[in-house]
Amino acid sequence: MRILRALVLAGVAAFSAGAASAEFRKSYFTATTPGSWAKYSVSFGGPPTMEYTYRRLPDEKGSARIEFTMEYTSGPPKGKRFVYVSWIKPGFSLEKNAWSYGKWVTRMTTQQGSEKPKESSAGDLEAIKARATDYNAASSFVDTATVDGKTCDHYSYKWSPPGKPPSTETGNLWLNESVPFGVVRSDLTIKSPAGATISAMETKLVASSVDPAGFSRPRQR
Repeated sequence: MRILRALVLAGVAAFSAGAASAEFRKSYFTATTPGSWAKYSVSFGGPPTMEYTYRRLPDEKGSARIEFTMEYTSGPPKGKRFVYVSWIKPGFSLEKNAWSYGKWVTRMTTQQGSEKPKESSAGDLEAIKARATDYNAASSFVDTATVDGKTCDHYSYKWSPPGKPPSTETGNLWLNESVPFGVVRSDLTIKSPAGATISAMETKLVASSVDPAGFSRPRQR
């Protein structure tokens, strides 16, 4: 279940929201075409310690595919790398709402380092789906702001995940439709019922590309 928890924290499983129904003001995922990718620096209350890369792979038999890579960039686990590939149910449009794809995953493989990819169990897939919902219904518009030189729409959200111990997550998304996967910056804070902070995370876009012809990979450090 360690892999499943990592996926949930990383956002591969979309959030299960407790907020009132809302809606994105526009589609922010039109740049999420086959071959496109976005890389983020990730920090947990301090300097960045990880990089996340989301990449849309070529579709396969009508299924869109997403590759999600986690790589440690500092500390004892520096260089450790995990890759998750998800197959999405045919008919689901990533261009309309890329961050909802967790609910529509029909297959997933996981890979650590140079090991061969392993097929995820039906139980893990069902657990991901059970937590998944639509950012479009969970987020509320706050304002428009310039973030790292890009004009972004700022949304906030709040949700209570299923399971025990109970907790509440609040977060923010800064979205721009010219960026693959839409997100320029995000943050989240998870708190206990007593209000104590359990964890906090911030992601910042560091590179992205729309590459429909070559399906190129971002340069590795």
